Amino acid sequence: LDPPFPPVRLGDAGTQANTGIQTDAGTQSDAGIQTDAGIQTDAGTQADAGTPPSWNEREQNKLRVRINKLFTELSRRSKGKTQPADLHEGLVQLSRSAANATKAKERKYIHDALNGWEARLNKQLPPP
Repeated sequence: LDPPFPPVRLGDAGTQANTGIQTDAGTQSDAGIQTDAGIQTDAGTQADAGTPPSWNEREQNKLRVRINKLFTELSRRSKGKTQPADLHEGLVQLSRSAANATKAKERKYIHDALNGWEARLNKQLPPP
């Protein structure tokens, strides 16, 4: 019996056409591009349950969670009124910076800036 597909020779890049077999490099022409991280172009991002997040991803997530909590706190303390523009804009800018922070030094700078932002929040809108 012949195999259903003609034999394919694997190169260093691991490219295969229409074989349905994922290679180390993850390029597969019939199913989009898949990597060991679980990203597949034709199906969106898929998390690999067996791979724990990297240290950078965990630190980035901590920063994201902190910023989300601060947005919630700003909204809560504003009590449905218009939020102070300087606080809102400052937090938006820090949020954008955090989204682009890829190094520990950048995240540290953002955490320090968030500490200053929180001090301004407590001064302008004291906690109950």
